[in-house]
Amino acid sequence: MSRRMTPLVLALLVSILACALPGSTDPTDVAEQVEATLSAVPPAAPPATEAPATLPPEASSPEPPAPLRVVYVSGGNVWLWEEGLAPRQLTSSGSAARVLISSDGARVAFLRLVDASGFGHTQLRAVNADGTGEMTLLSAAALDALYAPAESTVGIDISQLAFIPGTHALLFNTYRIPEFIGLMKNDDLLRIDADTGTLTTLLAPESGGNFVIAPDGTQVALTTPIAAGLVNVDGTNLRAGLVTFPLVITYSEYLYYPTPVWAPDSSAVGIALPSEDPLASSPSGTTWLIPADGGSATGLGNITAMFFFPFMQFPALSPSLDQVAYARETGTPNVRDLFIAAPSGASEALVTTGEIDWKGWSPDGAHFLYTVGGPFALHLGTVGAPGVPIVTGADPRWISPTEFLYLEYGGGGATLYRRSIAGASANIATLSGDPFAYDFNR
Repeated sequence: MSRRMTPLVLALLVSILACALPGSTDPTDVAEQVEATLSAVPPAAPPATEAPATLPPEASSPEPPAPLRVVYVSGGNVWLWEEGLAPRQLTSSGSAARVLISSDGARVAFLRLVDASGFGHTQLRAVNADGTGEMTLLSAAALDALYAPAESTVGIDISQLAFIPGTHALLFNTYRIPEFIGLMKNDDLLRIDADTGTLTTLLAPESGGNFVIAPDGTQVALTTPIAAGLVNVDGTNLRAGLVTFPLVITYSEYLYYPTPVWAPDSSAVGIALPSEDPLASSPSGTTWLIPADGGSATGLGNITAMFFFPFMQFPALSPSLDQVAYARETGTPNVRDLFIAAPSGASEALVTTGEIDWKGWSPDGAHFLYTVGGPFALHLGTVGAPGVPIVTGADPRWISPTEFLYLEYGGGGATLYRRSIAGASANIATLSGDPFAYDFNR
């Protein structure tokens, strides 16, 4: 109630109290007492309101994956394919030789041939996925200036090149272009920003090697012809020589660099190593597990089998690091048995027999590709089941546990296909010119 009473109410109270209060009949005194009484009574507190319930914070929805984008070289220029859209040409300068796309599908890097002499000089360029923002990241002259000239070489070029996941930064290493034959890698490691062109040397020559970046983009597995190790993606915390091994005889002018395999959660690296002489009467291989936290490497197995010739291009270890592929001679020239087993060699299972070439595991390790009976006779293998012919093609690359891309050559060109293990096939693009190169953002 308001402390200010209406005159009528106040008069009524005064009359009542005048009758009730003894020894006082003066209305003025009564009125003063009433006002004092009302002033002494505090105003009524407002009714309590119920506090709103505290709701748990809404779970943030994970960002949807970037749409599948495929970049490829056709007619010497870079093109981009995206599902539901017509292919679009990103460059027109010609002479593109290799192409890569960032994991978000927004930035494309490519090597462009600039030396008509055939020695292989290139420049590194980049362009946005919409065709804008093309720039030279490294010229051929800048590559040659990285290190002092060496005898019997004509310059320096990029060997391996890969985007760091989740970024527009590239890692690469280099080699010296030979005047005649051979492959002289510098075993270095460099980083360049594909948006700005900022170049950083992470590991000097003879300190790096071939590399595979962890899926989470934090570390890099390094291999040389005699050792395997780890380094942070910024070049710090180098842990060289976690596994060492003898130089593998290649019977050619190049040195063998094994290819490590990262676990999907980036917690460890696996590696399968062939024995020193692949042509020995009883070749063998060892399998290793290297923890990403820097602990000691663990030997998983020593298997009497071939780990070199059928596995030059793709790792023998599965991405789950719990299976390995290897081969054995049958006694007939070039005819070998292909096996799948645990990394220790246990639970060995025969897949097929013939003139085989290994083409790699699916991302989940449930399937694999290989050729038998011809260099383009691709077969699909399933762990625990017989392999089956699937397509005639080359350069297959898995884009998911159930799909892969591949090239089919013919008529002086190539067709790039997307294929499901269930049988569905889609024509992505027709490529002309040479070389045929492609990449995707998964």
